[in-house]
Amino acid sequence: MTAGGFPAVDPEALLATRLEQSSKGEVVVLPSMPPGDTVAWTERFLECGSVVDVPIASHALVKRSLVRTTDSFIRLKQPNSTGLSRAILRTRDVFAAALLLLVTSPLLAISALAVKVSSPGPVLFRTAVVGRYGAHFTWHKVRTMRVVPGGDEDERSERFVAHLQSGARVKLVDRARVTAVGRLLRRHSIDELPQLFNVLTGDMTLVGPRPCLPYEYEASEPWHKLRFQATPGLTGAWQAYGRSQASFDEMAFLDYCYAHSRSFGRDLGILLKTFVVVVTGQGGE
Repeated sequence: MTAGGFPAVDPEALLATRLEQSSKGEVVVLPSMPPGDTVAWTERFLECGSVVDVPIASHALVKRSLVRTTDSFIRLKQPNSTGLSRAILRTRDVFAAALLLLVTSPLLAISALAVKVSSPGPVLFRTAVVGRYGAHFTWHKVRTMRVVPGGDEDERSERFVAHLQSGARVKLVDRARVTAVGRLLRRHSIDELPQLFNVLTGDMTLVGPRPCLPYEYEASEPWHKLRFQATPGLTGAWQAYGRSQASFDEMAFLDYCYAHSRSFGRDLGILLKTFVVVVTGQGGE
């Protein structure tokens, strides 16, 4: 009972009752909850065929990047996966990736030469990363760090877990290992250009959640991993609007919301914003 003598309202019980009564195509409005709880209940309603309106008053990054400033909710639904939509998306990706590779090939060549003469080691950094539905693929970047003999995977994994638990609002970067050339490449995301080949092969798309390393995936909570219901992207809402300045929970929630509200218009906005961020170097680490 509350102080006024009325029964206390249990939000979980109300949502459970609402879930039992929900029907396909019905719009369900969720109360304000932490990101993990919001994702969990959204998944349950989406499985029933409902559409979910999520309040964004306490999610500044989502509001800034995915909705109009006058909106108070973001509408989430099952991603459109028709054959036609996939074909259009794939055609866009192949055409744009091929064009970008052609235009940026001189920049890539100059960057490769700078990396080669500035520090010992290979020009390209290759590693296995986690993509859609937890599948692994080989990721390519221009190397920006000094090579560590024998690798430091265990140490990096431990640092990531500690960073995840701290809730820090900055990207985890081993700055001591980043070379002088690497800092410039990272600031303007030039090191990411080889991932255009990943777009051509279909492992990645132009816009989507960023792939992660296997140890990052294993250390993540189950709701964090749901952002990989979408194909990972060369850029995404997080890179365009929260680059290196968002907590892991914020990043995961933003990617989840994007995956369930994406559109060609939204992708175009993210790509244009990414261009501005890359040119200015805003938030680059």
